[in-house]
Amino acid sequence: MKWTIVFFLVTGILFSCNNTNTNSDVTSVDLSEEAMLKARLIFTTPDSLLSSEEKVLFTKLEESMWNGVSIKDYGYALQYEIIVSREEWIKKGLPEIYFEIIRQDIACSNEGLLDTIMFPKQLILDAFYAKQTDVREKQAERIAQK
Repeated sequence: MKWTIVFFLVTGILFSCNNTNTNSDVTSVDLSEEAMLKARLIFTTPDSLLSSEEKVLFTKLEESMWNGVSIKDYGYALQYEIIVSREEWIKKGLPEIYFEIIRQDIACSNEGLLDTIMFPKQLILDAFYAKQTDVREKQAERIAQK
Protein backbone atom coordinates (compact mmCIF):
# COMPACT_ATOMS: atom_id res chain seq x y z
CA MET A 1 0.00 0.00 0.00
CA LYS A 2 2.82 2.38 0.96
CA TRP A 3 4.59 1.83 -2.37
CA THR A 4 1.40 2.44 -4.30
CA ILE A 5 1.05 5.82 -2.63
CA VAL A 6 4.72 6.63 -3.31
CA PHE A 7 4.33 5.58 -6.94
CA PHE A 8 1.32 7.85 -7.43
CA LEU A 9 3.08 10.69 -5.62
CA VAL A 10 6.20 10.49 -7.83
CA THR A 11 4.16 9.94 -10.98
CA GLY A 12 1.96 12.90 -10.07
CA ILE A 13 5.01 15.11 -9.64
CA LEU A 14 6.46 14.04 -12.96
CA PHE A 15 3.23 14.32 -14.93
CA SER A 16 1.68 17.35 -13.27
CA CYS A 17 3.31 20.02 -15.40
CA ASN A 18 2.77 18.93 -18.98
CA ASN A 19 5.99 20.80 -19.81
CA THR A 20 4.66 24.18 -18.68
CA ASN A 21 7.09 26.68 -17.21
CA THR A 22 5.43 28.33 -14.22
CA ASN A 23 8.51 30.20 -13.04
CA SER A 24 9.25 33.64 -14.35
CA ASP A 25 12.97 32.99 -14.76
CA VAL A 26 13.85 31.62 -18.17
CA THR A 27 16.70 29.14 -18.41
CA SER A 28 18.93 28.32 -21.33
CA VAL A 29 18.12 24.62 -21.10
CA ASP A 30 15.90 23.39 -23.92
CA LEU A 31 13.23 21.15 -22.46
CA SER A 32 12.70 19.16 -25.61
CA GLU A 33 9.89 16.67 -25.92
CA GLU A 34 12.46 13.90 -26.34
CA ALA A 35 14.12 14.69 -23.00
CA MET A 36 10.76 14.92 -21.25
CA LEU A 37 9.64 11.61 -22.72
CA LYS A 38 12.90 9.88 -21.77
CA ALA A 39 12.70 11.17 -18.19
CA ARG A 40 9.13 10.02 -17.77
CA LEU A 41 9.83 6.65 -19.39
CA ILE A 42 12.78 6.02 -17.07
CA PHE A 43 10.57 6.61 -14.01
CA THR A 44 7.57 4.66 -15.25
CA THR A 45 9.24 1.65 -16.92
CA PRO A 46 9.76 -1.45 -14.74
CA ASP A 47 13.40 -2.13 -13.80
CA SER A 48 13.38 -5.41 -15.71
CA LEU A 49 12.77 -3.54 -18.98
CA LEU A 50 15.44 -0.86 -18.51
CA SER A 51 18.83 -1.16 -20.17
CA SER A 52 21.91 -1.16 -17.94
CA GLU A 53 22.61 2.49 -18.83
CA GLU A 54 19.02 3.45 -18.01
CA LYS A 55 19.23 1.59 -14.69
CA VAL A 56 22.36 3.53 -13.73
CA LEU A 57 20.70 6.81 -14.74
CA PHE A 58 17.51 5.87 -12.86
CA THR A 59 19.49 5.07 -9.71
CA LYS A 60 21.41 8.35 -9.89
CA LEU A 61 18.24 10.34 -10.56
CA GLU A 62 16.29 8.62 -7.82
CA GLU A 63 19.03 9.16 -5.23
CA SER A 64 19.54 12.77 -6.28
CA MET A 65 15.82 13.45 -6.30
CA TRP A 66 15.08 11.98 -2.90
CA ASN A 67 18.24 13.37 -1.29
CA GLY A 68 18.01 16.72 -3.08
CA VAL A 69 14.34 17.50 -2.47
CA SER A 70 12.66 18.22 0.83
CA ILE A 71 9.08 18.85 1.78
CA LYS A 72 8.05 21.63 4.13
CA ASP A 73 4.82 21.80 6.08
CA TYR A 74 3.74 25.41 6.41
CA GLY A 75 0.61 24.48 8.33
CA TYR A 76 -1.75 25.67 5.62
CA ALA A 77 0.11 23.98 2.77
CA LEU A 78 2.90 21.62 1.82
CA GLN A 79 5.70 22.72 -0.48
CA TYR A 80 8.51 20.77 -2.12
CA GLU A 81 11.90 22.47 -2.20
CA ILE A 82 15.05 21.63 -4.12
CA ILE A 83 17.94 21.61 -1.65
CA VAL A 84 20.65 20.73 -4.16
CA SER A 85 22.12 23.34 -6.49
CA ARG A 86 22.40 23.00 -10.25
CA GLU A 87 26.20 22.83 -9.88
CA GLU A 88 26.01 19.98 -7.35
CA TRP A 89 23.59 18.16 -9.66
CA ILE A 90 26.00 18.41 -12.60
CA LYS A 91 28.97 17.38 -10.40
CA LYS A 92 27.16 14.10 -9.71
CA GLY A 93 27.27 13.41 -13.44
CA LEU A 94 23.59 14.03 -14.08
CA PRO A 95 22.39 15.89 -17.17
CA GLU A 96 21.23 19.45 -16.50
CA ILE A 97 18.03 18.79 -18.43
CA TYR A 98 16.78 16.47 -15.66
CA PHE A 99 17.43 19.15 -13.03
CA GLU A 100 15.24 21.52 -15.05
CA ILE A 101 12.51 18.92 -15.54
CA ILE A 102 12.38 18.18 -11.81
CA ARG A 103 12.54 21.89 -10.92
CA GLN A 104 9.61 22.68 -13.19
CA ASP A 105 7.59 19.67 -12.05
CA ILE A 106 8.13 20.68 -8.42
CA ALA A 107 6.92 24.21 -9.21
CA CYS A 108 3.76 22.76 -10.76
CA SER A 109 3.26 20.31 -7.90
CA ASN A 110 3.59 23.10 -5.36
CA GLU A 111 0.68 24.88 -7.00
CA GLY A 112 -1.41 21.74 -6.54
CA LEU A 113 -0.24 21.15 -2.98
CA LEU A 114 -1.63 24.49 -1.86
CA ASP A 115 -4.99 22.76 -1.79
CA THR A 116 -4.34 19.91 0.62
CA ILE A 117 -8.02 19.18 1.15
CA MET A 118 -7.93 16.74 -1.77
CA PHE A 119 -5.06 14.71 -0.37
CA PRO A 120 -4.40 14.54 3.38
CA LYS A 121 -1.14 16.21 4.35
CA GLN A 122 -0.01 13.45 6.69
CA LEU A 123 -0.37 10.83 3.96
CA ILE A 124 1.85 12.89 1.63
CA LEU A 125 4.43 13.46 4.37
CA ASP A 126 4.49 9.78 5.42
CA ALA A 127 4.88 8.56 1.84
CA PHE A 128 7.61 11.11 1.08
CA TYR A 129 9.68 10.29 4.17
CA ALA A 130 9.21 6.52 3.75
CA LYS A 131 10.48 6.63 0.16
CA GLN A 132 13.33 8.96 1.10
CA THR A 133 14.41 6.55 3.85
CA ASP A 134 14.16 3.57 1.50
CA VAL A 135 16.35 5.26 -1.14
CA ARG A 136 18.96 6.20 1.47
CA GLU A 137 19.05 2.62 2.78
CA LYS A 138 19.57 1.25 -0.74
CA GLN A 139 22.29 3.82 -1.31
CA ALA A 140 24.05 2.79 1.92
CA GLU A 141 23.82 -0.90 0.92
CA ARG A 142 25.41 -0.18 -2.47
CA ILE A 143 28.22 1.79 -0.81
CA ALA A 144 28.78 -1.02 1.71
CA GLN A 145 29.02 -3.60 -1.07
CA LYS A 146 31.81 -1.69 -2.82
